[in-house]
Amino acid sequence: MILFHTQGVDYDYIETMKIEVLTGRSFSKTSPGDTLSAIINEEAMKVLGFENPVGEYLTSGDDQKYQIIGIVKNFHFKSVHDKIEPLLLYIDNEDLSNMLVRIEGNAEEAVKSIETEWKAANPDQLFSYSFMNEDFDNLYRSESQTGTIFQYFSVLAIVISCLGLFGLAAYTVEQKSKEYGIRKVFGASVGQLFYLASSEFLFLVILAFVISVPIAWYWMKQWLDGFAYHVELSWLVFVTSGLLAVIIALMTVSFQAGKVGMINPAKTLRSE
Repeated sequence: MILFHTQGVDYDYIETMKIEVLTGRSFSKTSPGDTLSAIINEEAMKVLGFENPVGEYLTSGDDQKYQIIGIVKNFHFKSVHDKIEPLLLYIDNEDLSNMLVRIEGNAEEAVKSIETEWKAANPDQLFSYSFMNEDFDNLYRSESQTGTIFQYFSVLAIVISCLGLFGLAAYTVEQKSKEYGIRKVFGASVGQLFYLASSEFLFLVILAFVISVPIAWYWMKQWLDGFAYHVELSWLVFVTSGLLAVIIALMTVSFQAGKVGMINPAKTLRSE
């Protein structure tokens, strides 16, 4: 026994949703036998093991036989968190409680027109509607909100880190002003003093980066594994983030490190 997801549709479903038919044909009102026909997706064809199952018969759990008349390209009928599974589409003329309508043009006017027709055909049934793009947005709202939260916290963390790094750089330069003055007396260039003042901070940034990469890689992979279809993590992401961290650190400490080159040895050594 093979389990399929089944979905009752009408004759125009394939065309309305613009689903690509790979083999065979779509449902047709001019073919009375299509009420006992089925269209399956690529995944279902793969599970069945037929090279071309068009014309073959499937028997449902209630012993109803459906003839396969077409194969459609795989499409997501559930969240992308889930893998695409075998799907069988069949004609269902009994369920009139739902409609899928493709709107081109003024959506507001189209909805009013649909509501009028709906009330005429189903006066006892409440008319309610939603837009498919909004439904898809709701499916991934939690991911979108999580991404926004992480963006805000990332910016906040960078700002706090830069303030701390700036303060540490100012304190270090002040504490080592005499050392820098002596080095300048003995011929150290401005570039050498700048490198000396900034290198220890860069070392700390690189050390923090090396420690954080495995942790970030692990949690990012865990998050991506929650989706059946996802991109693979690239080392370029971590290299880029590391370079940005170094650049931000250099920009943060450059002002204090630049002050080292302007140190007047006479003033710094006078208080010794």
